[in-house]
Amino acid sequence: MSDLHDKGLFVFRHDLRLADNPALIEISTRCQYLLCVFVIEDRWFKDNEFQCQSLGVHRQSFLRETLTVLDERLRHNNQRLHIVNGGFQTELQYLIDSFKPNIVCLNEHCGNDENTDATELQKICNAQNIEFIGASEAALLDSSKMPFEIDQMPNT
Repeated sequence: MSDLHDKGLFVFRHDLRLADNPALIEISTRCQYLLCVFVIEDRWFKDNEFQCQSLGVHRQSFLRETLTVLDERLRHNNQRLHIVNGGFQTELQYLIDSFKPNIVCLNEHCGNDENTDATELQKICNAQNIEFIGASEAALLDSSKMPFEIDQMPNT
């Protein structure tokens, strides 16, 4: 385990769980102060090439309810969820410049936009010598913590 950092920034995206969120658990044990953030992106409400929005009214309602529950659960742990509106990269650059974290953690997602955002966030962190943790949210097991390489997995 690395040294304890002063301040950490955890970015919620698609994985809004607390109980079994390995990335959140890891960063919470590695810093003294943790800022938990969710970015509501402007692009979700703009029509795409098919004149459709990424986030329709029902998904917007579900997201608001889910974020409310997440904030309530975080508050039970002496924490809170900071919700910001705008562009993902712009808002996180502002938060990093303002909060000055030593470590940033983001659950990775398989979406193209999400991968682009993760890559840009990692560049921002690298430029400022901030440790970046990109953790997979799509698997129950972390391949880097297995006692063998995936391609050497025993047959069944």
